[in-house]
Amino acid sequence: MRLVLASASPARKNVLLAAGIDPIIEVSNVDEEAMSRELGAIPPTDLALALAKAKADEVISRLDIDDDTVVIGCDSIFELAGIGYGKPLTPAVATERITAMSGQ
Repeated sequence: MRLVLASASPARKNVLLAAGIDPIIEVSNVDEEAMSRELGAIPPTDLALALAKAKADEVISRLDIDDDTVVIGCDSIFELAGIGYGKPLTPAVATERITAMSGQ
């Protein structure tokens, strides 16, 4: 079996390696910000699922996939008080989010 990870995340790769799986890394070309805007106000869990599926589908469209290949698309969203947040792009944003979580 061939396992393709549609992610550049070192953490996701390390989880698979720790499980004894050495994945093929194929980073998707999905524009997460554009897709998020296009989908509009949907629940954070639905957004994460839609992004993960889009990433896997995009990688599948570029590869020679056979019945012995599994493609894993992943996404994670931080949710606080019903609002979903993507990756903090600056240390200031990360600090702001940690402060908002304090005491929750």
